[in-house]
Order: sequence, then structure tokens, then C-alpha cells
Amino acid sequence: KKRPAGIAGSLQGGLGDRGRSAIGASTSYSSAALTAAFTAGYRHDIRERQLASTVQTPDPATGQLLTSTSSLSERLRRQVPTVSASVDYTIDDHQSATASFSWSRRGGLRTYRQTNETHTPAGVPTESTQRLSSGRDPETDVDERLGYARKLSRAGEQLDLSLHRASSHQQEHYDYINDSFIPAAPRSYSNLGFREDHVTTELGVDYTLPLSKTQSWKVGYAFAQDDYRFANAGNFVDPVTLVQSPDPNTTNDFMYLQQVHSAYASYQTNVARWTWLAGLRAEATRTDGQQLTDRVSTHASYLRAYPSLHLSRGLSGRTTLSFGASRRISRPDPDNLNPYVDREYTPNLRAGNANLRPQFTQSYEVGYGYDHSGLSWQMTGYYRLNRDSTTDVTIYTGNGFSLTTKANLPKNDSAGLELTASGHLAPKLGYSLSGNLFRSQIDASALGVPGLRST
Repeated sequence: KKRPAGIAGSLQGGLGDRGRSAIGASTSYSSAALTAAFTAGYRHDIRERQLASTVQTPDPATGQLLTSTSSLSERLRRQVPTVSASVDYTIDDHQSATASFSWSRRGGLRTYRQTNETHTPAGVPTESTQRLSSGRDPETDVDERLGYARKLSRAGEQLDLSLHRASSHQQEHYDYINDSFIPAAPRSYSNLGFREDHVTTELGVDYTLPLSKTQSWKVGYAFAQDDYRFANAGNFVDPVTLVQSPDPNTTNDFMYLQQVHSAYASYQTNVARWTWLAGLRAEATRTDGQQLTDRVSTHASYLRAYPSLHLSRGLSGRTTLSFGASRRISRPDPDNLNPYVDREYTPNLRAGNANLRPQFTQSYEVGYGYDHSGLSWQMTGYYRLNRDSTTDVTIYTGNGFSLTTKANLPKNDSAGLELTASGHLAPKLGYSLSGNLFRSQIDASALGVPGLRST
């Protein structure tokens, strides 16, 4: 049973069709100064994916229009054990500390069958291939957090310290059977190993200073470091001797380091029935990427400021009017910065772009809300101006192969109206509704597509 103090626990289990199952247990202890919790679980799951793509493009050599189709049927079996623990301890009336830890592992057998065909407008096939794959993809994730809070002399004045480390390690291996029917070729065998390591380290210091009942300051500093490493190793396998020879087209090693120093401040106050919240965040970012296989290095550093302003006013006891403006950044996924050409899902090749820039978004919003007697609804009009967002660009390279890379989209704007509502149709029957009416427009002229496109 759940109790305000003492020991409590729970046990859950579930069964699904096709062998799906889950089990979990948790226990906790609570006293005046100490709260501790521990959970453990295990899940068995089966996932299936169906992928299909069609590429139509003129052949670079003959100019004849070719249609390339690819289909993939994939089945994944997942075993996922998890463990987590947390502790909250009140040292005295002014100090408290927290700690948490979580561990999870997932993986299992993964198989797929992929077919690829290319034909002319008359339906004459020019290429037909098949690939069978079998392998495993284990991944281990660990998350560790420490926190310390100290109340200072004024009421509400507080200093918070935090330390966070998260790591993810994934190592996969797949064996392939490759068949080429058109043009006819002997069956071949190959394998591919993947390794992906990601470690995030974060440090935060936050200080809150109330000046009055309606005014307060918050300032802070944060440091974040991301270490990535992606490594692939592919081999051809002799079907008779089983001797392996390296495949240079599927061997790659890429490292990426990103460090972000952030300083921020916010000020909240009430002026003439308006609640004002203004903030400013300054970030100094440094990145280093190394494509060790091709000996390509990229380095970048930049300093940016991100202001924000939010205003709200209660028009009555039931309605609220709000305005907001902010500028923010979205950095590209490090995997998208790796220029290595991924050939796992041939003929649909993929590659990153070492010169991708971060996306900057300028956002403006105005909202109107109503809340009374169990009925709540909100309308929010918005306009978002994006610069250098990440997009896919696909080109046909011939022989049935296409290459999809990443590029910065110069302009991507959107405007719209978001609607949400919730309430009760009867005392025990509730509902919620949401919708978004929008218009989005892109300018890809710098990527060779003339004019603006919108939806």
C-alpha cells in the first residue's frame, strides 16, 4: 500500500500477443529526512517495419528515365532489462541533496529481406538484386545525476548545484547474403559491424533571488560536453574458406566533440496587471569533428545571444491574454555531420554533411485562454522564422543507386493557430481536443530548386 511514510511497493506484469511481455517491480521508503526508491523491470517486445522507396530520374549516361524501387521487410526482437534508483535527503532546514541512477540494456535478433529493381519506361528491367541480413544490436544506457540545494538568508533565496552524466554504447554486427539477378552474378557474402558511443557531461549552477512578492531574479551557468564516436567495419567473406577481407566502402571512423558554455538570467515582475518574464541566454559553442578514415577535420566556434520575453494578463477570473517572443538554436545531430557514405541499405545510400550549420528560430506567439467550471480552452497564434534548418537532398548516382545527404535549408517559415479544449460531457466522462491550422513555406533556391514551396 502507498503510505505517506514507511515502506511501499508495487509489482506489475503484462502479456501481449506474439510473445510480448513485461514485468516490473518498485519499492520506496519515506521518512521525515529521507526518501529512497528502487525500480527494476524487464520487457520482451517484437517490432516489424516495412520500408519502401521509389526514385525516378534520368540515367546520367543515356538520359533515359529510369524507375528504381526498393522494399525492405524487417523484424526485430527486443529484450529490455532496466534498473533505477533515487535518493532525496534533507540535511537540515537549509540544505538538501539528491542522487539518481538508471541503467538499461536493449537488443536482440534483427533480420530483414531487401529487394531492389530498376526498369525503363517500357518496363524492361535493368537491375534486380536481393539482400538477406541477420544480426544483433545490443545497446547499454546509463544515466547518473547529483544535486544539491541550499536555502539562503532571504525567503525563497536559493542556490542549486547539479551534475549529470549520461552514456550510451551500442555495438552491432550483421551478416549479409547478397544476390544479383540482373546482371547475373554469383552469390556473395559480407558482414558489417557498427559501434556508436555517446557520453554527455553537464554541470549547472542556479541562483534564485526574490526581491518582493512580485519580483524575482534568476541567474545561472551551465556547461555541457558531448563526446561522440561512430565506427563501422565491413568485410567480404569467402564462402569456402570463410576468410574475411576488409571492404573499404563500409569502413569508417568518425569522432565529434561539442562543448557549450552558457550564462543566463531572467527577471520576473508585475507591472499594471501584466506579468513580465524577460530572459537572456548567451552561449559559447565549440565543435571539433574528425573523419579519421578520410583524414578530414572540421572545427567551429561561435558566440550567440538568445533573448526571450513573455507577457500575460488575466482579463477576468476566467480568461488570460498572453504574448511571447524568443530566439533559440537547434544544433544538428552529430551523426548528420559524418560525411561517410552509409551503404547498409543499398541502393539507397546515405551520408552526412560536415559543414552543416545550426538552425536558428525566431518565434512570436499570442494566446487567449479560458478556464472555468471544468471547461478549459486555449487559442495560440504563432509565427516562426527558421534559418538553416536541416533537410534531406537526394540525387541519383547511376546504376540504380541514389544518395541522400544533409543540407541547410536557407528559409523555412510557418504561421498558424493552435487550438486545445478539455472538459466534461458528464460528471464521469471527460474529453480533450486539439488541432493546428498552419501554413508552411520553404525557400530551397540555394539548393537548386527554383521558387518558393508551401503547404
